[in-house]
Amino acid sequence: MENSRESYSSNSDLIFVVIAVVFWAVGGIIAYQYADDWFLPDPASVEAESVDNLFKFMMGVGTFIFLLVETSLFFLVVRYGFMRDRNDDSDGPPIHGNNVLEIVWTIIPSIIVFVLTILSFQVLLDTTEAKDNEFEIDVTAQRFFWTFEYPTDGEDDIELTTSHILVVPEGETIRLNMTSVDVIHAFWVPQFRVKQDVMPGRTTELRFTPNQTTGLPDDFELVTLDDLEVPGPDDACPVEDEVTAPEEVDVGEAVDELTDEDGEESGGASAPPVDYENGFNLVCAELCGLNHGLMRGEVFVVEREVYDAFIESLRVREIANAAQGEYARRCGGRALLEAGRRLFSVDDGFNCAQCHQLDDAGSLVMGAGPSLNGVGDRAAERPGYNGAEDYLLTSIINPNAFIVEGYSANLMPANFADQMTPEELETMAAYLALQTEE
Repeated sequence: MENSRESYSSNSDLIFVVIAVVFWAVGGIIAYQYADDWFLPDPASVEAESVDNLFKFMMGVGTFIFLLVETSLFFLVVRYGFMRDRNDDSDGPPIHGNNVLEIVWTIIPSIIVFVLTILSFQVLLDTTEAKDNEFEIDVTAQRFFWTFEYPTDGEDDIELTTSHILVVPEGETIRLNMTSVDVIHAFWVPQFRVKQDVMPGRTTELRFTPNQTTGLPDDFELVTLDDLEVPGPDDACPVEDEVTAPEEVDVGEAVDELTDEDGEESGGASAPPVDYENGFNLVCAELCGLNHGLMRGEVFVVEREVYDAFIESLRVREIANAAQGEYARRCGGRALLEAGRRLFSVDDGFNCAQCHQLDDAGSLVMGAGPSLNGVGDRAAERPGYNGAEDYLLTSIINPNAFIVEGYSANLMPANFADQMTPEELETMAAYLALQTEE
């Protein structure tokens, strides 16, 4: 009778083990098959395939091991816990180990780790190795935005840059030469499956080959020089532009536009600077300061002919902006206000609105920096400077020259003298000097 019971128990255990192994295998196969669909966004680069395959393999193996451990625990708890003879108080048989079992559970994990190492190294080579005919773009990271400088044909000295928005041609290997001007950042586009730290004092590289087009940003228009009104050096200043004070802004109405139906802020310094439906999200994946969560951007992938038209549009806009800046400095008034607002903006300027409140420029929410409303009055009262413009220009070039009470040093990037031309710096200082309380 005892032998019959032991035989029945052994058969039951064997059946359970067979069912469990099948369950583990099916779970691992399902995890391998659908892991990328469950956990990853749709791939948009050539490199994504090898990364996804590695991820799927790891998920399949990990799921198999997870199910093995959990079902084994469940079996042992039930088999030797709930199903044990409650009246049996005798000692169990002495066991001094099982050499075969220990060899198996040492060799199998070693093989798995070795295979993962080989596969991971191959993926690392696929995503980082230099390739022929790479398309280089320089990237500058600083709290809390990205700046991209595109290559030019060398015919002129115009620097073609965008902030927060990166446009690249489809099907070409892109190499980003990245550096930071302040702290450590990290460039990450989930759809491309690539991420790289961006550090001050050194240049790091990131490569990807986009294979899914998005089109250009919805609000970006391709233009030629004929499409823009570019003032000439001899153009007269209209009489109505001869004013010295900014237009009055209806702050209440503008704030209403920055809030959603629930009263939450939907713009300004509390929201990412760009939010397009058709771009790939660019995220800073390294905690870099107070507004780290807002250091976001978009990557757009277009056909080569569209990319060439985009670059030409950037060049045309830079030429037009330079002419308009000269016109603004010569005429002052409304022309200076319009030029200053453009330089102050996130979309077309130098991202001042990301950190500073200034009603005249439509930046109505406080960011990491002090409010610039009425800064012209305060600047004019600073001793040791030759007027408000001199103080404001010094503060832009050397932000730590004077620290506003309640704010810390090194909060504002100290590289605007490199980013902005002398003419743009002069325009910005003159524009801010117009921001008075009157």
